[in-house]
Amino acid sequence: MTASGATVTYPTPVATDVDPVNPTVSCLPASGDNFPLGTTTVTCTATDTASNLGTQTFSVTITDTEDPVLSLPSPDPVEVVAQSSSPVFFTISATDNVDTF
Repeated sequence: MTASGATVTYPTPVATDVDPVNPTVSCLPASGDNFPLGTTTVTCTATDTASNLGTQTFSVTITDTEDPVLSLPSPDPVEVVAQSSSPVFFTISATDNVDTF
């Protein structure tokens, strides 16, 4: 998964009818498309030779489940002189497959 979502594949939906026995089925977004984070509604439509339509929907939810990765400084010793208050500076960073910091 990336910040733009994930590629989703799903089985080809099947529709039945008396004319033809197997109508043409199409879905949007299509199987194999990139789905964004969150919930996406997929709409599938079946069309027979008389141009009759049957439509159903289902939802696909893409969730970020990967933890961020922290980069911490190595544990170098810091000398502290009695009764002094000197700040200690160091850099911490984090990366994530979805969010930017």
